[in-house]
Amino acid sequence: MPIRRVVALSLILSLCCLPVLGQNGNADLLARIRKEAMERSQIMKTMHMFTDVYGPRLTGSPNHKSAADWAVSQMTSWGLE
Repeated sequence: MPIRRVVALSLILSLCCLPVLGQNGNADLLARIRKEAMERSQIMKTMHMFTDVYGPRLTGSPNHKSAADWAVSQMTSWGLE
């Protein structure tokens, strides 16, 4: 095998490993994020409101306006602007 091919193949294989080396491996942070998602997730409550309470929402319909108002008030209560 010519030396150029060996060098090229080695370079390509080395570049494939770079994303793994770039990870900082902060397991504590990932564990905290996972715990937060599993213990205090609001997704089921939020989806219940959008699908069961407000139901179908055609643009400009009363359900659309009500759902939008609820979403704004909910996000404001979460501290979002």
